[in-house]
Amino acid sequence: MRHQFSLTDVSPRILRRLTAAEGYLDLEMPRHALAELDSLDDYGPFEAPMQFLRGQALKAEHRFEEAIGPLQRAAELIPAPHNRDAWLSLSECFREQGRVALADALEKFAESAQQAYAVPLFNLTIQIEPIPLGDDVTLEDEAPEFGFDDADDSARDEFPEKG
Repeated sequence: MRHQFSLTDVSPRILRRLTAAEGYLDLEMPRHALAELDSLDDYGPFEAPMQFLRGQALKAEHRFEEAIGPLQRAAELIPAPHNRDAWLSLSECFREQGRVALADALEKFAESAQQAYAVPLFNLTIQIEPIPLGDDVTLEDEAPEFGFDDADDSARDEFPEKG
């Protein structure tokens, strides 16, 4: 069951802590990111990003076994195709543990799930073939005339001929 919330339910404190944790990860300071995440006791509707950030921080500290749980939870909570990074990060943890077959399977799963939601590309080719004209027909006979009709002098007055 998905957590139902409104913007009035969102604590600015949670948002600040998540933003700080993400910033610490960008600065390659995973220990500080974990401290920010550990300071929260309720994540509300932000469990998915919290789990992802926790998994990333643990992975950055080479604590691959501990990172597996949060990354797997994040991959389950984040809807496809947006969960690709969580699955790939989880795959990296398994690869670092020597579980190569499982890592490969997760990578293939992440890529196939991404492709299932990909926008198809179309290669459209238009081939135009000339219409053969008979011997007695010339292009002038087939081409429309773009002149003024003598009966319609109003158009001629608006666009006088040069000359």
